[in-house]
Amino acid sequence: MHRICYSLVLLIALSLTSCSSQSRYTMLVPTHLSKPSNCDVEVFRTGQPTKQFVRISRIDVHIERTYFIRTNFDDVLPKLKKEACESGADAIIEIQELSTNINLDETNIFHITAIGIKYQQ
Repeated sequence: MHRICYSLVLLIALSLTSCSSQSRYTMLVPTHLSKPSNCDVEVFRTGQPTKQFVRISRIDVHIERTYFIRTNFDDVLPKLKKEACESGADAIIEIQELSTNINLDETNIFHITAIGIKYQQ
């Protein structure tokens, strides 16, 4: 009986913190060589770099969490940087955030789009 109660409590706890996430990039120009997924990527939440650059990719990160668990930019940043690296970007610009609550705050959706850029030599 103790084992059944423990399993039930664990199942409820997991369902209360469920999370779904998706991330991807779409190339805007012919393919650039990807970088390791942990490469160093500059993040420009506002403004743009002073160096010359080319827009090479559009990056999307989408996270859904249930039961009052909020998502913010810092939660999404690692996935955003990973997709930028995989697209070959040196930095990300034009970051747009969209946050939505569905069913009286039961499901929280956080979606970010950004543009991956490659610095010109």
